[in-house]
Amino acid sequence: MRPSAQNLLFELLFDDDQVAAAEQLYLSGAVVEVLSLESQLFTAKVRDGIVYETEIQNPFTKKQKSTCECVFFNEHGFCKHIIATLYELREIYRYKKEEKDKSKPQQENKKPGSLTITHILQEADHEELVSFIKNYARTDRKFSMQLKVHFARQIELADNTLKYREILNTLVKPHTGAGSKASASDVRNICHILADFGSQADDCLAIGQFQEAYDIMEASFTKLEYVRHHYPIQTDSTERLSVEYHQRFKNFLSEKIPPDLRKKLHDFGKDLASRSYYHFTHIHSNLLRILLEEKDKRLQAEIKTLIQDLLKRKNDKESAILYPLLIIIQNSVKSSDIEFIKDKNLKLTEVCDNLVALNKNELAIALLELYKGKFALDKELIQRLISLHSANKNQQAIFGLVCEVLLMTEDLRYLDLITKETEEEEKTILMHEVEHYLTEHNASDKLLSKFYKKVNFIDQLGSMIIRKNDFQLLREHSEYLYKHNRVNLLAIYEILIFHYLNEHLGDMSVSFVKDTLGFLNSEKLDFVSEGLKKFLLTHFSHRPVLTEILK
Repeated sequence: MRPSAQNLLFELLFDDDQVAAAEQLYLSGAVVEVLSLESQLFTAKVRDGIVYETEIQNPFTKKQKSTCECVFFNEHGFCKHIIATLYELREIYRYKKEEKDKSKPQQENKKPGSLTITHILQEADHEELVSFIKNYARTDRKFSMQLKVHFARQIELADNTLKYREILNTLVKPHTGAGSKASASDVRNICHILADFGSQADDCLAIGQFQEAYDIMEASFTKLEYVRHHYPIQTDSTERLSVEYHQRFKNFLSEKIPPDLRKKLHDFGKDLASRSYYHFTHIHSNLLRILLEEKDKRLQAEIKTLIQDLLKRKNDKESAILYPLLIIIQNSVKSSDIEFIKDKNLKLTEVCDNLVALNKNELAIALLELYKGKFALDKELIQRLISLHSANKNQQAIFGLVCEVLLMTEDLRYLDLITKETEEEEKTILMHEVEHYLTEHNASDKLLSKFYKKVNFIDQLGSMIIRKNDFQLLREHSEYLYKHNRVNLLAIYEILIFHYLNEHLGDMSVSFVKDTLGFLNSEKLDFVSEGLKKFLLTHFSHRPVLTEILK
């Protein structure tokens, strides 16, 4: 990028005292050993008591970057040594230009072949040119606006924020009624100007003009959020600009700025965040989240009070962004948090997702665990907890959580959360651990039998039926056991009926045997039915009433 004549007037960009001191250094010959390391990258040494080394990239352009070893530069982003080096570089540029002009053939008498803007600006009378610009600005609103936007930084007012505010208010007036509404064209234009002002603020930050950057930021950011609220058109442009301005605000705070200006930025951020037209639409791109990065206890206390007030008037969506910030400030989760989320009708998963987005996984887990202990479980909540424990690689917590929920809900679908990515051999071991947990915690017969069938623990199901000595449980699972191992099913019937008949006599025992055989026949479990008859004839031949019904 080639430096323009305007940018060569760098003295206008810096503090007057620093410029005066730099000029003295330059005139005394303090700038020595100026080297061009590569295209548009220069280094120099400046004698000022001791020798300071400076480095400047892309001098006299909007992309100019510089460094110096002195303490003043580290604190302010510019210094007299950098400015003195710019004096020297400007002289080098001028010398090169003069040498280049000397080498060109003399063309004083040659007239241009066409009319160009460059030739007009070089030859036109200054007064006439100024008069033309003024008249054109009166009749062309867009030209007048661009003129103000482009040169606003060069005009000093008693309150510099006013000049930017006035420009923006010219396009979009304060929203006081239908008559004051801006058109779609006005909103498009103000988006372009806000983008331009944003670039100007970036330039100011790059060269250390922090107060000017603040003046632009305060007026532009406020107007942008105002337009976003009142004019839900051009939403792609306003949303993009909002993200950019939030990032710009964050970048500003990362600079080494004077304490009083940092305090102004803090107050501005809190004030704008409290306005009715400012909306919290993203967990990252919001002013309070950015301000919390300052790690200032006094500021955190102020933000906490502000959030508590905002939660009383913001909708559910915005509250789901604000509340995680409150939890982060208190750095813990309390029962009152659960009550608030429930009473406010916030989506717990949104609150937790926003905590996770801010790398606060432990707080999200604590919130979900506390909620799980107070209210009925739901699968989405459990999946969030599983996901968070997985991110922390806490397999033990995942296993315990699934077992606990399985015991409470008797919903076997939760098993899929720990088995879907498990190898078959490991899955069997895992299911044995689940079985141990369920039996240790006195799981119901219904849950255990469903569990055994789901994981194909056929022998364990049979053993449970025998241990419980429960004919009703046996009947419920006879068809399943018959399909997998009819011999074992017959053995279970033999064991249970042997115990029953040894404890019961007379008509009750006869009725029971008839009922059992009737069930087996109705379910077409012929192998078990015939085998049971043989068993009874062998072991109960001494009870003729029984043997009579088996013939």
